[in-house]
Amino acid sequence: MTRGRSKEGFALAETLVASAIVAGMLGITLQVLTTRARTTRMIEDRRLATLVAQSQMSVFIAASDTDQLQSHGRTSGVEWHVVIEPYPTRYAQPRLERVSVDAGTGRAGRPLIRLHSLRIAR
Repeated sequence: MTRGRSKEGFALAETLVASAIVAGMLGITLQVLTTRARTTRMIEDRRLATLVAQSQMSVFIAASDTDQLQSHGRTSGVEWHVVIEPYPTRYAQPRLERVSVDAGTGRAGRPLIRLHSLRIAR
């Protein structure tokens, strides 16, 4: 009878160890899935911000008015900000302007994407 009880106790210990291993693996799996979902969301937000920034860059590079030195707005839920300023150089003729576009909001309020380009001043 002593042997039967020790076998039952051993089976119980094996079951507890197996349950702990399964619980640990489920926890790790859940962590991997949530990290992947967060990363996928961040990539999608950055992709959309890039598309909006490129679109606004195209608009302001082609714009003929230089009175508008700053502009901001919201497109497809993405906030953007454009700054046009003189590009400092001694030798460029005609004058150049730097066009900077920030789009999206990331950690600590920093933009998700920042684009810079030059255009001929009008």
